[in-house]
Amino acid sequence: MLAGKDALILAEARAAWNHATQDLLRIAREFAGEWDGASANAGWTNRQLLAHLATGYVVRLATLHGVLSGEPSAPEIDLEAANAANVARAEALSIDEIVGEMERVRAEVASLLQRLTPDHLEVRTQLAGGAPLRDALPLLSEHDLEHARELRATPSR
Repeated sequence: MLAGKDALILAEARAAWNHATQDLLRIAREFAGEWDGASANAGWTNRQLLAHLATGYVVRLATLHGVLSGEPSAPEIDLEAANAANVARAEALSIDEIVGEMERVRAEVASLLQRLTPDHLEVRTQLAGGAPLRDALPLLSEHDLEHARELRATPSR
């Protein structure tokens, strides 16, 4: 019975990730606000928020690669510096290029999620405060969905 429940946890995590990905891509493609205008996230423009959504998966990628390789302790990552560098790099990109980066990175996460098996669910990770992967997977897209709400809250032109 447990194996069936574990398979369901994995299937639900994959479905939630794919749904969030489609939602984020739709929001980015249909965005009617000013990309270089202020976002609903204080201190960030809409372009910076999109760049963060497109590239802010450093810990998730390192964690999933680690779980799959049997070495779940990802190296310490300075999230502030990594995020600032990614957002700064995206300043020179077009919105289509940023959306393309989001598609590429989210496809990589989806591929890693596809490779997970029920045996991986008990591995402790850096996600969700050191929780086992079983508890972290349902939270994987929450951060993204919060930022998606901020893009939706931006007034149209």
